Amino acid sequence: MTPAVLGQTHSSWINAWTLRRACAPLGVDLRVPAGPRELPLPMLAPGARPQWQFFTEEASLREGLQGRLSGHFWPAQFPQDLLDDKWAFAQWLAEAPAGPAGLPQWPIDCAGQATPPWQWPVLLKARHSWRGEVKLPRGWVCRDAAALQAALAALPAQGLRPEWFFLQAWLGEAPLRLLSVGGFFDADDEARNLACVTERLAGYGEGLSSSAALATVADELGLVAQAEAVLRRLRFRGPYEMEFIAQAGAPCRVLELNPRFWMQHGIYLAAGNGLVKRYLGLDTDADRAAPPPSSVLWVDGVWLWRRLLRLDFSVVRLLRSGGRRRVVCPSLPAVLAASLWRLAGGAR
Repeated sequence: MTPAVLGQTHSSWINAWTLRRACAPLGVDLRVPAGPRELPLPMLAPGARPQWQFFTEEASLREGLQGRLSGHFWPAQFPQDLLDDKWAFAQWLAEAPAGPAGLPQWPIDCAGQATPPWQWPVLLKARHSWRGEVKLPRGWVCRDAAALQAALAALPAQGLRPEWFFLQAWLGEAPLRLLSVGGFFDADDEARNLACVTERLAGYGEGLSSSAALATVADELGLVAQAEAVLRRLRFRGPYEMEFIAQAGAPCRVLELNPRFWMQHGIYLAAGNGLVKRYLGLDTDADRAAPPPSSVLWVDGVWLWRRLLRLDFSVVRLLRSGGRRRVVCPSLPAVLAASLWRLAGGAR
């Protein structure tokens, strides 16, 4: 199919590359704004007005919700006070005690209490992923009061303010699983809903980091129902990822909701491209009847390439594990081409 519809996404990283690949067979020419790029994705021409917006981060979604962008997009409505505010979202979850809950959390004003209401260690966590153009750190694990005070004292030198942070229970010392539900939800026509559960297999680094590799898993903990209960309450329509933390003998806790395309949405490329079809309203009865992805392994191609260059053959064992279908985003040829492009100065 020859692309006839112009689409725009506002990042130029892995999720944007994956979206362009998913959009092309559906007749959408997806491009990025003019300017510096992480990957060699085609840019919009000056004055171009996209017919579709594809959001991969909250800043551009907020612009769309405020009526500052052209074209169609989902979600067309979302409470802006909950958008990219982890503290506010957990507080909102707590208003419905029958639904899933977030982790225990405390305002930053509690940091100086002689007898704190938490058990050490505690996580000093950013309320937002971004403040304007500033990408905030995920946070720091503080093992005692002295470490917490030191972390707070170091914030101004980093251009950060204490009121941008809050305190959250830290479960990282005990065995746990990091799980996500991702897909498409339509509160007005739930026959269109699409969801699968994934589990993190590898992160980009130690501590607080994103998933570099994950795999689809069975929904043994009923996480899809929990996620959809939250989305139903929001009257949500659009792509989403809801992150959970699971610990033996305790209820699953919600970490955060991403009401947009997330980094690893390429898992749906291995199962009929149903996610982007639903976003564009191109899903058919056959698409709705198709099962969600299963036995799929998603791997960040850039992370994989770097590991292979370091002769880290543990990634080979990862790729061979479980007889899963592999989805590498970007593909290794694309990563190689992007590396050469960056060496030639193409990122500027």
